[in-house]
Amino acid sequence: MLRLYAAAGLTAVGDRANTPPDVAIWEKLKAQGRLPIRAVLTWRPSGAPPVENIVRDIQESPWTTNKGDEWLKMGSFKITLDGGQSVGTAYQRMPYGPFGRQLYGQTDPHARGTLFVEPEKLYQIFKAARDKGWQLTAHVQGGGAIDVLLDTFERLNRETPIAPTRSHVMYGSFMSEQALARMQKMGVAVDVQPGWLYYDVPALEKVFGLDKMRWFFPVKSYMDRGIIVAGGSDHMIGYNKSAAVNSFNPFLNMWMCITRRTRDGQVIYPEERITRTQALGMWTTGAAWLQFAEKERGSIQKGMFADFVIIDRDFLTIPEDEIKSIEPLQTWVNGRIVFEKAK
Repeated sequence: MLRLYAAAGLTAVGDRANTPPDVAIWEKLKAQGRLPIRAVLTWRPSGAPPVENIVRDIQESPWTTNKGDEWLKMGSFKITLDGGQSVGTAYQRMPYGPFGRQLYGQTDPHARGTLFVEPEKLYQIFKAARDKGWQLTAHVQGGGAIDVLLDTFERLNRETPIAPTRSHVMYGSFMSEQALARMQKMGVAVDVQPGWLYYDVPALEKVFGLDKMRWFFPVKSYMDRGIIVAGGSDHMIGYNKSAAVNSFNPFLNMWMCITRRTRDGQVIYPEERITRTQALGMWTTGAAWLQFAEKERGSIQKGMFADFVIIDRDFLTIPEDEIKSIEPLQTWVNGRIVFEKAK
């Protein structure tokens, strides 16, 4: 899979769901010299055990943000706060309504999804992780879950400014103007997956209505407010970079940010489109900043690691709809070729 990431033009990845056995596999690969690209790991413990047990594990763990080196290190501490928008368990501000039955088989028209960790418990977990030195994040899809996460960040921020930790919202599909303002005020960043605009909006609008999706991945609004945005994929299943669940093709995802055109051809809230340069920054400087690596990688300049990709056409000048079809010719990491397209 790491070789396929390199072939897609990725020089570093963030693995967003690790437990101790997973970390052991990563460490073994590194010790054997088998990492073709760099990796930053997220510790995602279960939020189900008693809070005392989770806090004890945090305090006793040897891990914290940035522990490791430029090839393999720890990044964020993560809690899964709600479910998924495509299965009807994202915790929303509004009910799924009658169409919840059609798309998800729900029987309760008042269902809002599932919140896996109650607010007070989340605060206690995050306080322990913050005190250990972790960057904090949470899986939040629905607007209700986003609001719970930001409530927790605000509570922590009143104790100690949270901005220096580079804590962030992960996913944040159903944003709101109020949530954006809160993020801006605290200096909270965001890790977004714009491929969901392409694949999921045609189904989701049947449930919520397009009018309730104005703040679905509002990338330009983030940037206009000075909120740092990192581009991600949430890749889970499949080996095809564009058709996997979810697409890990960075150029398809950049194209989605630039056009906001879904798989059925409609453009969703074009006022949230961004420029090519801004989209490129999400997968370069933005991602590197989120991983505390902006002084080592994310841009091509003297003193930085020689991590870059050579592509088959000019990203800045080709017709817009060709962007999603860009193919890497070579991927370089640390000054050596880790992928080369067959001639």
